[in-house]
Amino acid sequence: MENEKRNEPEKYNVLYCKGKYQYKSKYPQIETKHKVIYAGPVEPMAPIWGNVSDILRKSDRICTESRRELKKLEERSQNNLYFKKNGITHIIVYKCLEK
Repeated sequence: MENEKRNEPEKYNVLYCKGKYQYKSKYPQIETKHKVIYAGPVEPMAPIWGNVSDILRKSDRICTESRRELKKLEERSQNNLYFKKNGITHIIVYKCLEK
């Protein structure tokens, strides 16, 4: 059983928060159940990429869905207006620890 868990690909999620209130209400819920990789404001993007790029480049065991989600975040961050246009002020990137 323990060996099966080690062989399963890791799963990461990205939560886009619209406003500080939503961020402050969601963060404690996520923090208690999962490992938070990055949590904070959208601007500046550099702290986000310090963590997310390490996951994408260095980890071999990421599930396909998570890889797509992190790549989507990467694409969205290249468009400077995407987050402002959609009202996104904070991002939480976390590793799922439970199913």
